[in-house]
Amino acid sequence: MWRHPCSVMLSPQVRINRAFDLLIQGAAPFVEPELQGCYRDNWQEAPRGSFREDGRIAINQGKSIRWDTHSPLTVMWDQ
Repeated sequence: MWRHPCSVMLSPQVRINRAFDLLIQGAAPFVEPELQGCYRDNWQEAPRGSFREDGRIAINQGKSIRWDTHSPLTVMWDQ
């Protein structure tokens, strides 16, 4: 039986990981400009209160935030 290459069965874990990767790729380019427009020079500090207990986020040389899967969703909800 012939199968289309896209129909290869992926495990649920692989599919979920891919979905989370796509979420971050799509959300970060949306969230960062919105934060910059709203908070100007303080845009990287403003969302810190939205993050989990320790409030740590990684900032890449002052240019962007290194987002995990949870962060852009929480910032969009809170901000």
